[in-house]
Amino acid sequence: MKTQKILSPTVSSKGFTLIELLVVIAIIAVLAAISVPVTMSVIKRSKRTTALNMIKSMETGVDRYYAEYNYLPNFRTSSPPTWNYWLWTNEGQNIQFLRDLTGESELYNLKGKKFLNLPDAKGKKNGFSRENNGKGKVQYLFDKDGAGFGYIVDYDYDEELPIPSFYQSESGPKTVKGRRIIIWNYGPDRKRGTKDDLTSW
Repeated sequence: MKTQKILSPTVSSKGFTLIELLVVIAIIAVLAAISVPVTMSVIKRSKRTTALNMIKSMETGVDRYYAEYNYLPNFRTSSPPTWNYWLWTNEGQNIQFLRDLTGESELYNLKGKKFLNLPDAKGKKNGFSRENNGKGKVQYLFDKDGAGFGYIVDYDYDEELPIPSFYQSESGPKTVKGRRIIIWNYGPDRKRGTKDDLTSW
């Protein structure tokens, strides 16, 4: 009697070849290379938008303050100046001005009204920093990169403000008319006078 061999079916255990793996890695690398600049561009646009919103909020707050009291928020605890003054929101001289706008000082904001409402900063970025580890009064205002905003206030009340020299051109205007405050920010690159700077005029 002849015995028949029973052949078991072969199981295919084919995996990825080295070439296929290299092709997949190359595709992932190309996609990553494309997505990184796009992501960076989105982040940069987000920072600009946030800074522009802060600039607009400050401008509107000052106009509302003036409409309420018929004078401008004061950066000093003594009598206000009578000349146009240049300040930064991340420097100590500016503290009283911000508190005047936020209603945290009743020295000149006699009704304690809030004219500027922005979020509190996280690690000195993107909002107000406060005294006493974030629990006290407003001290400074920072953009998303931790930089401040420069501004000039119309303390001589002629509604004409000088444009900072680094934003002037030979043929362009030297002043801005019809404003009570002008504001600027150096933008995400934090360099003065580059194309990503933001201005309110």
